[in-house]
Amino acid sequence: MLRRVLPLLFLLHSQSDAPQFGSRLNVVVVPVVVRDAHGQPVGTLTKDDFKVFDNDKLQTLTGITLEKRDASTAAAAPNAAPGSVAGSAVAAAPGTPSRFIIFLFDDVHLAAEDLVRVKDASAKLVSESLTGSDAAGVFSVSGKTNSGITTDRSKLTQAIAGIQPLSIDQTVGRECPHMNDYQADLIVNQNDQRALAVAKEEVKKCTEARGPNEVENRVRAVASQIVSQADLNTRVTLGMIKFILQKLGTLPGQRTLVLVSPGFWARDAGPETSDVINAAAQSNVTLNTLDARGLYVNAPQADQSARGFTSPQMLEANINYSRDLASANADVMAELADGTGGTFFQDSNDLLAGFRKLTLPPEYLYLLQFAPQDTKNNGSLHRLKVKLDQQGLRVQSRRAYFAPKADKKAGA
Repeated sequence: MLRRVLPLLFLLHSQSDAPQFGSRLNVVVVPVVVRDAHGQPVGTLTKDDFKVFDNDKLQTLTGITLEKRDASTAAAAPNAAPGSVAGSAVAAAPGTPSRFIIFLFDDVHLAAEDLVRVKDASAKLVSESLTGSDAAGVFSVSGKTNSGITTDRSKLTQAIAGIQPLSIDQTVGRECPHMNDYQADLIVNQNDQRALAVAKEEVKKCTEARGPNEVENRVRAVASQIVSQADLNTRVTLGMIKFILQKLGTLPGQRTLVLVSPGFWARDAGPETSDVINAAAQSNVTLNTLDARGLYVNAPQADQSARGFTSPQMLEANINYSRDLASANADVMAELADGTGGTFFQDSNDLLAGFRKLTLPPEYLYLLQFAPQDTKNNGSLHRLKVKLDQQGLRVQSRRAYFAPKADKKAGA
């Protein structure tokens, strides 16, 4: 799927060598946005104002860069240390757009009804709000939509109009028993007996399955299919996001990637999510996310009653699974935005306002850098915490990263 986008992106610029991310983690880059009590951005802090904790251990900052995103080039902080993260974009040639905005539609996960609304809002934004100095691109996670990066508004709106939900497999999870990614994961990976019992009860009502073994085998088979497909979809999505971030890193001026998605199940995709955040930081791209579901209400759905949920306990359990999945989907969208200095727009049906907000990058973005000490290559989760010495300031920052896994071949 990723190959479909590759050729056009390579033609956008002469620098075809995108940043590469190896298996060893030498430095950790932590994007940070700071606002005062009134929500106004703060761009006057220095390295001494920040404290970064890795699993509650204070780290020594080896570099800091301040990106001023309302200019075509970034301004390095006065105390930037040698070897700090490169903070300025490639200088723009005369006549080159000063701002690049990429809209990435998650057609792998988007439902048809949500896609209609986001297509309408994004088309209006492209037609009405982009300035003459803006270049934009419309892409989809599957690779089926690829406008290239252009200043031609009609080409962009045509690309938006052509986006369709991918629906890789419309039968998985819609047959009997019906279950979402969250419930399937509970059954397959967490051996949750209640989730299993709810699915087994539905099987008894919607099939002619006989005997406890036949019923349970059917439930586990469907759950395994759903988990496998969800894992594949998530990795395709994160892989495409990372790929585009790396390619954007070679372009001049301001660069913003807007992910349009309902969110997705990513419980076991922590390392891949961490890689995306690394790519955004090292490519100096703001990653903003828009929840395509708009104002989401977790109410009983018509199909739940139609599937024979006559038991109040069954109906309540499935409503809870829907709620928990919706929350998990939002969590990954928030994590991607927070970890890259971006913004997560959610819980609003005014999607046009959301697009307008997300096409504006943060005025100031700090990139803090440290070299982890005594980190084992075991793939473990490292919690990050950024604190400020000054009172009354609010910090938005990356929350975690994953240590690399040891190369098995190296130990052979």
